[in-house]
Amino acid sequence: MKKVQVTMPDNEHAALKDYCSAFDVTMSEVMYEAAKMYMHKHSDKCGHINGIFKFRKIKADKRIAKECWGQDCLTCTQQVECRVGAYTGTWQKDQKYEIYSCCNLSSNEEVN
Repeated sequence: MKKVQVTMPDNEHAALKDYCSAFDVTMSEVMYEAAKMYMHKHSDKCGHINGIFKFRKIKADKRIAKECWGQDCLTCTQQVECRVGAYTGTWQKDQKYEIYSCCNLSSNEEVN
């Protein structure tokens, strides 16, 4: 595995650290999942990026067609099963994250 260094403003670094603490994950895990989703979704829509994936022998993520793939994965009871392709359903909120009422809002709902 290779390491990537990310430079960001101090306040955003502090917010990332707090965000990771809220979900009991590392900053590395969050940054990796975010970059992976960004690249895979781009690969799904762009022939050039898809060509890079083919050249590098990167298979499409099993969650690529799932509308719920994104930040809500951190609060899903099926997170691990979904990542490996064993769960094909939709997002199921883990009750321990009930405090985060904003997770998986439809586009018509507002965050208070």
